[in-house]
Amino acid sequence: MDRLITWARGYFKKHSLPRWLVFTFDTSAVFITFVFSYFLRYNFEHIPVDPGKVFIQSIIVLITYGTFEYLFKSFAGLIRHTTIKDMFNVFIANSASLILLLGFSYLFGNIIGFQIFGIPFSIIIIHYVTICLVIFTTRIFIKMIFELLFASRSKTKKNVIIFGAGSMGNIVKNVILSDGSAEYNISAFLDNDLQLQGKNIGGIPVFHPKRLTQAFLRKHNIESIIFAIKDIPVSEKREIFNYAVDIGLEVMEVAAVQNWLDGKFDLNQLKKIKVEDLLSRDSIKMNMN
Repeated sequence: MDRLITWARGYFKKHSLPRWLVFTFDTSAVFITFVFSYFLRYNFEHIPVDPGKVFIQSIIVLITYGTFEYLFKSFAGLIRHTTIKDMFNVFIANSASLILLLGFSYLFGNIIGFQIFGIPFSIIIIHYVTICLVIFTTRIFIKMIFELLFASRSKTKKNVIIFGAGSMGNIVKNVILSDGSAEYNISAFLDNDLQLQGKNIGGIPVFHPKRLTQAFLRKHNIESIIFAIKDIPVSEKREIFNYAVDIGLEVMEVAAVQNWLDGKFDLNQLKKIKVEDLLSRDSIKMNMN
């Protein structure tokens, strides 16, 4: 069992569920829960509806939910890092499907008279509630299993600061905070933007880069810095890296966006910057004014 858990930790730390697999699971759940809704509606007794009619209606529902799931990309998030935004996308896709199916069923069942396409409103609503519960529950369950499986066995975490409090810095923050296996504790942001300095982002303070001193590191027991800025001159970037190494920090950099797995950032994509990577390195004092 220990070997299996160790293997699972190693495998799933490097891989995530493919999007096509998540989409397949969701659409399969849509089909199965629709049939289940008929049984639930009639208290698991004899269903007074032709099985062929139920099958055709199931296909209609499957196509509707599958289309909106594709449009809203509710299958695209990393399941192990499910966020409120991911849940909201699922809710929007399912709600849009509900509204369309209600209108579709009313049009064909009550106006045009094609009863085979007229899905009872009670079935549509029961199915909507059921599929929402199934998708929400499975995503939360997978996230919990991942956090339990990969939770750090050590209670001590490495204190880090994130250089850059913009969009990329916030992405790094969100991934660290939502990942139960993360070995990092975010102590602060550093950013040159005067409008951000002195504020808190998700409870994490934002400081001017000039606060990055050895005294500051000792006070907060900071060991590493994560560089999370996209657009910056190479010379300035190298200067920051050199200075961080000079004062004893482990320097990590967020991988280029085009290299993110399935378009999502993962902590495994942090690249550690080694001293030999810093070309033409001289002992310098960083200009942080």
